Amino acid sequence: MTLIAGFREQGVPILVGDFLITADGKESGTKKKICRITEKFAIGWTGSLVAAQFVVSRLREVLYGRRPSLSDVERVLTAFRPSDFGAASVHLIGWCLGPPDTCFLWNSGWPGQLFDGPYHYDGSGHQHFRAISGVGGSKFGDLDVEPLRTVVQSTALLMMDEVASRSNRAKGFGYAYEILYAKESQFHYFDDLTWIFLQARFSASRKLLKTEFFPPLISLYSFDELSVVQIEDPRRGTIERNVSTPAFSVERNHLDAFTNGLVKPGAVPRAGAKLCLAIDMVRDADTASAVSISPVVVVRFHGDPPKAFELLDLKFTPTGKGGATGNFEIRVPGDDTLEWMFRAMVGDPDLNGSDSTKGTERGDNPPSATSGTAENPRNSLIRLSRRSEPGWRNWQTHRT
Repeated sequence: MTLIAGFREQGVPILVGDFLITADGKESGTKKKICRITEKFAIGWTGSLVAAQFVVSRLREVLYGRRPSLSDVERVLTAFRPSDFGAASVHLIGWCLGPPDTCFLWNSGWPGQLFDGPYHYDGSGHQHFRAISGVGGSKFGDLDVEPLRTVVQSTALLMMDEVASRSNRAKGFGYAYEILYAKESQFHYFDDLTWIFLQARFSASRKLLKTEFFPPLISLYSFDELSVVQIEDPRRGTIERNVSTPAFSVERNHLDAFTNGLVKPGAVPRAGAKLCLAIDMVRDADTASAVSISPVVVVRFHGDPPKAFELLDLKFTPTGKGGATGNFEIRVPGDDTLEWMFRAMVGDPDLNGSDSTKGTERGDNPPSATSGTAENPRNSLIRLSRRSEPGWRNWQTHRT
């Protein structure tokens, strides 16, 4: 199964998809679930991989290099018959940019019609994603942030499961999540992104007791229609780079050359230019009833103001030959900022003179966890050093 979603975030057409492939209830690899057919037309798929390859390859064959209208897309898809698929089945969610921009759903069991609508969700993870992001991508709309920042926040809540229970994988979706967005009548991948994970534990009196960095660092990079998920685990001293291909055919020689090139120094950055920090907030950690509350997500993009980099930053400085060894520095919100976030989440009536009836996701005059524009933000610096031999050493938190 899978997770695919097509919706507008503050008016911007968005596609989200996972990578996990399952067969007979077991994980069997990864595949891109969303891709661009043309610069104006993008799709996500769920169901049989063989059926998806059949349909998506046909779309690519007919429409690649063109600027298709919705009618052009409809002619290709409605030409299929249910008998073309045998016992297999595939569903598509697509965006065709116009005007008007149209989101549609197509089903191989009923191929003669496209069902357009303001949004569509499908796959085994669709209900969970809707609960996180809101129907139509509206849940975080009151945060007054740009659309892509909001979508990344939603993916971070999914990614936290990858370093915790992996319960989403048991439901057939996960591994990592990819975003396509429309800008100036073209679709673009939102990549060069690293997810970072932290746990902050608070006492019953709402004081910070401990922060702990949770490996791995997970990064996503796009190279045309090939995607690379990089998983760097400080506990094991390993780097895993997984190349995922789209449902249409990629020339074998091109794929081999690309994959072989990934081992070259600098082929893939060790940290993305865009960062997303997901913080597991644990309340009452000094009691027997410790429990995680809603996570906090801090997002920092490369174009953000300097104070955002004081709140969240990630740098890798190579020290050895070829860049395999070196030092990570991860700057995360400090004690004061984390305590403010926690008190805002639990609706502390003493926070900035607010009362508990004002929302728990955003209080008065917050140090902005989203844009990093808080005045004089306090931060913590985590240093990780990788030695030439397997293993890691010396990760510790330095208060600044």
